[in-house]
Amino acid sequence: NENLVEVDGRYSLDDFNDELGLELPEDEEYDTIAGFVLAQLGHVPAQSEIIETHGVVISAIKVSETQILKLSIELQRVQE
Repeated sequence: NENLVEVDGRYSLDDFNDELGLELPEDEEYDTIAGFVLAQLGHVPAQSEIIETHGVVISAIKVSETQILKLSIELQRVQE
């Protein structure tokens, strides 16, 4: 699926937005994709927990008790 990417939780949110043409909100509280997810959820997600936000579906692939290690991100492209 060309709209599905897997990323390390430590991946820069700014770089991720630039590479995929997204506008996931950046904040001084976080600078990684995992930090963004933590800010959205308010907790470390369970493995396979899903969050839909800002035109993407993010699934936690690999987590520890305190960290999001790997994420799957599906882009919800609008059909024209």
